Amino acid sequence: MFSHNQNSEKPITVLIVDGQKLSRKCIRSVLENVPLISLLVEASSGKEALSIASRTRPQVVLIKDDLDDIQGTELCRTLKKNRADLRVILMASDDTEKRLIHSLASGAHGFFSLSIDLQKLFKAIFIVAEGDLWIDSESSAIIQNYAQKLLSFNGNGTPEHRESLKDALTGREMEVLSLVAEGRSNHDISRELEISLHTTKSHIRNILTKLKVHDRASAADLLKTN
Repeated sequence: MFSHNQNSEKPITVLIVDGQKLSRKCIRSVLENVPLISLLVEASSGKEALSIASRTRPQVVLIKDDLDDIQGTELCRTLKKNRADLRVILMASDDTEKRLIHSLASGAHGFFSLSIDLQKLFKAIFIVAEGDLWIDSESSAIIQNYAQKLLSFNGNGTPEHRESLKDALTGREMEVLSLVAEGRSNHDISRELEISLHTTKSHIRNILTKLKVHDRASAADLLKTN
């Protein structure tokens, strides 16, 4: 069990924001008997969350990204704009690369996948409340993979930032890459863009070279995450 330094920390107040009542109650039941969590308040929408956060001033806000009136990432930005010291953990039933990266980019201090043991949530709360970042091991692997896509390495092993796709590729190459990402063959691309097969292959070679990847699938992945 996670051990929290009870002598150095004040009780933590937590706001649970979840559009599903049953899910909120489940999360509350896990946390309500945890020492040093002194107040648990609930909100079912972004609007309600903003109002409650203003009144109760919680230290940590848990946001499940299934709200009807606002995206969880947008709610996180708004809460942080209103109170810079607020700590936010975004929660979701999956931890896809796009969801994870967007969550952290919104200013969240943690991402919690509900596919892992919910009992670990109080550990995440304590870590975030102390000013640290919480990311579980599965999410860490996703972030590492994402970083590898964004960085290339020169001959000395020094990381270099890749250019954005629009900066690195021509307009025609972006069209070709979009069709590659759809799973289209070279012949399909040639017919769609009304160019020769030789020209299509040349574009694809240039795309792989510019993006510093070795195959079509990797190039397509960059388009999906860019």
